[in-house]
Amino acid sequence: MKILRNFFILLSFFAITACYEEKDWLGDNADFQGKAVPSIFMYVLDSTLFTPGRTARVNLEYFCTDGIKEIRIYQRVGSATAARALVTTLPYTPAFSKLKQQDTLIYQFPIPTGNAANTQIFIDAEAVSTKDVTKGSWQPTASSRNFRTRR
Repeated sequence: MKILRNFFILLSFFAITACYEEKDWLGDNADFQGKAVPSIFMYVLDSTLFTPGRTARVNLEYFCTDGIKEIRIYQRVGSATAARALVTTLPYTPAFSKLKQQDTLIYQFPIPTGNAANTQIFIDAEAVSTKDVTKGSWQPTASSRNFRTRR
């Protein structure tokens, strides 16, 4: 009889917990606007010491579930806190890598002229989704790439 009583209690417990519905905390507390944030990463393919007027090759890897509209390349001369200047805007061209599962692009960055030797030049890349959401290579960590000029 004691075994039947324990079995009945255990069966009641499973019946009650099977009917329990967990609340959707994220759905109740987050407001989705249907926009995905693109991801972008940049790394240098060549040395980081360049002669002004030459080009430096950088590899850009980017992805967004909404699709990419364009890639913007910026530069800062002298320090990492200098004002950014837009170098170029590249329209999206499909270059999907099955190995990396994202688009890749090798960009020839022109090293600006007229700077003294050992001037640092920082480049940043920004991906813009088709819904105009941006994500740069400097957000949220300072992962921009820098070059040092030589004469």
